[in-house]
Amino acid sequence: MSPTHRGSVEFRADGRTGNVELVSGLGSGLDEEAMRAARSIRFTPAQENGQPVTTTMDIKYRFVNQ
Repeated sequence: MSPTHRGSVEFRADGRTGNVELVSGLGSGLDEEAMRAARSIRFTPAQENGQPVTTTMDIKYRFVNQ
């Protein structure tokens, strides 16, 4: 089983990520790397009635030893 980092990311209506929170961490620098990666996610904002809206989603990063 690979270690998994769980976080919560706010995807803002303006197309940028907002608040990124740690839900379940791993330590050893992996939490920081997962949060850095979450902040760099590219996305199209969700829409409601044709207008962009801010949403929050839980995400998981799985780290694999190579």
